[in-house]
Amino acid sequence: MKKRLLTAGISVVLILSTVCAFAACSDTRTDGIFSEGVIAVANEDGLWGYADSNGDVAINYQYAQATPFRNGVAAVAYSSGGKFFIIDKEGAHISGPYDSAAFSKDGKWIVVKNDSGFYGVYDTANKTMKLDCVYDSVSELENGFFLTCYETYYTVTDLSAGTTVAGPFGSGSSADVTYEGTQGKWLFTKTVSAAAEEGGADVVTYKAIDMATGEEYGQTWSEMITYNGWTVMRSVSADGSAVRRWVVTDSAVIEVSNDAGIGSMNDSDTLLVSVSVTDSSDSSQSTVYTLYGENGAQLYTGNTAPVWNGDSYLVCNYDESAGLSFTAAKEGVAYSANVPLPEGHTWADAANFSFYESGAASFEVSYRVRGQDGTEETHNKYMFLSGGNLSEVPEGYTVESAYGGRVVLRNTAADRVGVFDMNMNAVTECIYSGVEVTESGYMIVRLGKAYGVLAEDGAVVMDCVYTAIAA
Repeated sequence: MKKRLLTAGISVVLILSTVCAFAACSDTRTDGIFSEGVIAVANEDGLWGYADSNGDVAINYQYAQATPFRNGVAAVAYSSGGKFFIIDKEGAHISGPYDSAAFSKDGKWIVVKNDSGFYGVYDTANKTMKLDCVYDSVSELENGFFLTCYETYYTVTDLSAGTTVAGPFGSGSSADVTYEGTQGKWLFTKTVSAAAEEGGADVVTYKAIDMATGEEYGQTWSEMITYNGWTVMRSVSADGSAVRRWVVTDSAVIEVSNDAGIGSMNDSDTLLVSVSVTDSSDSSQSTVYTLYGENGAQLYTGNTAPVWNGDSYLVCNYDESAGLSFTAAKEGVAYSANVPLPEGHTWADAANFSFYESGAASFEVSYRVRGQDGTEETHNKYMFLSGGNLSEVPEGYTVESAYGGRVVLRNTAADRVGVFDMNMNAVTECIYSGVEVTESGYMIVRLGKAYGVLAEDGAVVMDCVYTAIAA
């Protein structure tokens, strides 16, 4: 028998009577965060269960931990730090118990660990174990493949196809080919071959394997070192007279000249390289800086040194005729814009950058304008950049987050947030304590300590009566 959840306290009821004016939808939704028809919610006692979009309880509140459903299954635990069970949509145990259980990013697999400390993989679509719990470790890679370790041997596996992408490679000195580690999408191996002649040095060969395809990189190396935090591969001639260098980022292997300076690894997918250049006409020297990003793309090259701001690189350029332009680089992606300034500007700079999951960024611009009397005034404005679209954030608001074509702004005077589109048009009022825009477009909103769900257009789907929602 289905039950309705009681509201979490009288104070919440009073708030909802004035704010949550829309009733929950009469038809239960089965799309987006309700793709399995239900969503994980917690009641006033902090216990988790599952409810549909009408607020009707589908699985009773009884869990200390609960995940959203994927492919008709979820992982739950009855106590904090307790054993995990995999359940179906009726709440029945279909696998477990496990010491841990974690869904893959696409929801196709659950990596589980048994009470002996060994790992396996559960297939959510077929409701069977894809890999038994016999592995020392199982790690999901960025491309959806998995790196497994079985008795010191490492293998990259495509679980969907049931094929081995690379390996197995041993980790001990007795192995023919040893596993040297991973970085980003690359797996490194080392092979030691006997010297061609007695008394000669053994031949060491390093290779990089693209774990997204299983293909070997088209270059081998004789040395693998660490420099400024980066993995640097070197090819050294037999007599040591010639050396070539490659720097490994998360998504690319980039050859750099021997006299190039390699910046510190502040960002594993953004590489800073500097080269001293001599002008043939007057023998003057200058330094050219290059930022490499995702897949080795050049994000910036020029004589101005990019500055590391704690989470990104920034290059700002200003002159009175050209105005203000900038390039910011984070996680291998460049954010660039020419910022419009009023007539009479004499100086400008961009600072305080924040970056969001949707590939958007916000930042502050400070600029000076000379008046007709010759005096100068300093002004500030808050900007939002998404793709090639640059817009000014309304005065009195700050950007909290951005995702899926939606921007969450905070009204600083009211200290409340609301949802806007990329052109700063309001989708909801700024009445919420918090908002999370989900991948499907639904929005999980918070009023005080109570949570609810809005549709993409801002209409209320589930009233704010839950102490937590997981989607």
